[in-house]
Amino acid sequence: MTTTLSAARRRAALPACVLTLCAAAGLIAPACARRPSPRGEVERPPDGAGRFAAFAERFTRGSLALSPPAATLAGLHRHQDPDRGVEIDLDRELDDFSPGGAARRLRFYRGTLETLDSDFPAGSLAAQERIDRDIIAAQCRLAL
Repeated sequence: MTTTLSAARRRAALPACVLTLCAAAGLIAPACARRPSPRGEVERPPDGAGRFAAFAERFTRGSLALSPPAATLAGLHRHQDPDRGVEIDLDRELDDFSPGGAARRLRFYRGTLETLDSDFPAGSLAAQERIDRDIIAAQCRLAL
């Protein structure tokens, strides 16, 4: 019975992994499209946009790292664990379905929603950033 339940949990988590990959691709693609200036330096966006871009990147990497197989599939092989301060080799990890792993996911997604509300209200962002904010918020609500 335990094996069946464990397999059922894994199948239930699959749609969230797929959504994570899609959202990650949508958030990472614009960052990858930035071209260096002729002198080899990356152009920096204004402070507000730069803060949101950094937040979105941390969210993307952090949400992918919650599912190491999905992270590896998306090309993220190493991740700095903010709780433990160590680098994790995601290629050697599996999803953590333990109560501690579930609590970690809840903290991550709830914390992200709180940060969006406190630091990045929709009215303070440019149109493209508002779309990214809505995608992040929707992914968090779906995960919760």
